[in-house]
Amino acid sequence: MAFTEERFKRQLAIAEIKLDEIAELSNSEDTADITTAYEQIGELIKRLDKLKDETAEYMLEAESDLEHVKEWTTTQKESIQSFREARQRIRKQLDEAVERDVQLKLEKELHIQRVVNEEQSKYRAQQQMEIEEAAARQQRREEEWYRQKLDFERQIEASRAERVDHREERASSAPSTQAVKLQNIQSHHSLVTTRTGYAFGISLQ
Repeated sequence: MAFTEERFKRQLAIAEIKLDEIAELSNSEDTADITTAYEQIGELIKRLDKLKDETAEYMLEAESDLEHVKEWTTTQKESIQSFREARQRIRKQLDEAVERDVQLKLEKELHIQRVVNEEQSKYRAQQQMEIEEAAARQQRREEEWYRQKLDFERQIEASRAERVDHREERASSAPSTQAVKLQNIQSHHSLVTTRTGYAFGISLQ
């Protein structure tokens, strides 16, 4: 298929319409859209470069004036240059979008890590509180056990002291009882003697 200057001109007009669509797509906040726009303008430039070269070759084969071919080629390079500049702008937008995505991803990861750290801190604090509560309960149980043990020992000591006091009281009261018994015996003996003497006196009379 022959590539004439007029055909290239029509393809260039179509490419300019396509460029407007690509530029609109590149203004998206979505990195994927900007990436697509960058890829599309790259393909568009390749196609225009190829059409330009094929048209120049056709013009040379058709024995067109060499100076005219050179002048035409230079002009079309300048026409395509606007597409290259647009690609550079889109490339800058893409770099900024990628950097933004990286920053957002980093902030998200930092947020997640912060949340994880907070949860871990809460978990450790909860564990520490449970450990302290368990230790406090254990201490209270031990204190209660020692208190009961002390009370029991005091009760035993009090009971032992009470038994000792009772034995001492019985021991101290025992001589008095013996003395009372002895006194009773002596009194009885005296009474018996008196009665006997009296009886004996009567019998002598």
